[in-house]
Amino acid sequence: MTVFSDDLNNAMAAVNLNLDQNTITMLEQHWQLVMERNAVVNLTAITDQAAVISKHYLDCLLALPYLSASGKALDIGSGGGFPGLVLAIAQQRLFWTLVESVNKKADFLRQAASKLSLSNVTVVAARAETIGRDGAYRGNFDLVTARAVAELASLLEYALPLLKIGGRFIAYKGPDAAMEAAHAGNALDILGGKIVDVIDLQLPFGGVRRSIVIIEKIIATPDKYPRREGMAVKRPL
Repeated sequence: MTVFSDDLNNAMAAVNLNLDQNTITMLEQHWQLVMERNAVVNLTAITDQAAVISKHYLDCLLALPYLSASGKALDIGSGGGFPGLVLAIAQQRLFWTLVESVNKKADFLRQAASKLSLSNVTVVAARAETIGRDGAYRGNFDLVTARAVAELASLLEYALPLLKIGGRFIAYKGPDAAMEAAHAGNALDILGGKIVDVIDLQLPFGGVRRSIVIIEKIIATPDKYPRREGMAVKRPL
């Protein structure tokens, strides 16, 4: 057992999560890959291992109890793999598409998935608006996730077009999740979603408040959405 393994096990125990040792070892290997590449490509500003375990790995794993047991999942804005690669390691029965618009970060994700022998991961270097209009992706996923990408109303325009009816969007949010959810009512109505739950949590060893917002797609998203690049953020619905 390494210090990373011990610290991650302790952090998970504080929120009633549990992973086998092989999975934890793979998560540590992912972190080593992130640190190696971080000197060249800015994948994370957090480099202290104790902070990384709480604010990156445990934070990503908070959604684990709410993931689909199987099927097709997509992560928007995967960056260094938080949460996309972390969840792909932890839930390998899901087939993940990681969407990252920055080519250097997308290259890192591909290389990391290869080095970790993750056969359930595909990486797409594109913007969410672009794939949301592409028939190969639109309406094709059981689950979509996003962390630290945009306000909820904007995220909905990225995520909901990609989901099957009945699929779920998991948005990682901070302490203002309830306010963002209240401001997203119009976007939900237009895009065909409804909020199923807002789960408020607290990260151990620092007390950072987090929220998991779970949204279900209940009707088809109109063809005009997502709008062209940047509009979801510039003019949220």
